Amino acid sequence: MDIAIEAAVLAAKTLFSAYGGYSTKSAIEDDQSFRNEIERRLKTIKRHVENIQTTAHEEKMRDARDISESLLSIIHQSIDDTKMSISKQALHSINSNLNRKAKKKLVEHDLETLERLVKVTNQVNEVQELMFDSDEGEVKKNLRSLKQNLTGARNHFSHRNVILE
Repeated sequence: MDIAIEAAVLAAKTLFSAYGGYSTKSAIEDDQSFRNEIERRLKTIKRHVENIQTTAHEEKMRDARDISESLLSIIHQSIDDTKMSISKQALHSINSNLNRKAKKKLVEHDLETLERLVKVTNQVNEVQELMFDSDEGEVKKNLRSLKQNLTGARNHFSHRNVILE
């Protein structure tokens, strides 16, 4: 494996230990494993947002509750995206036709997707902390930023199929 690809795989493994970079297992197994990790992270974020939504409801923060509801919708759509597998033809091309440069791009794209979800997870934790010692305006501002970052992570993940085509 190319040194640059190895470095990207190693970086991804710090966030997701089972990541193989499409070289150690079959591409289908690597792809499914990666999608499972993305789904697992999204479900973690979902649980936090559900807590935020509950607290917003209890504290009568109507706007924060509504933004939380739209976040949950984005999360559900993102989870659905992870369940849409790419074609077997595209996966076959990873092992046979995908050149070193394209494989490196895919591995780096996967790493950036994981990094974006780590950022969103950290951000949702911060918003959860704000719920107890900030006014609704501050909470709404942070929820909107969270929504933007979550949407960006979803769009970035979806772009992965373009790399494979």
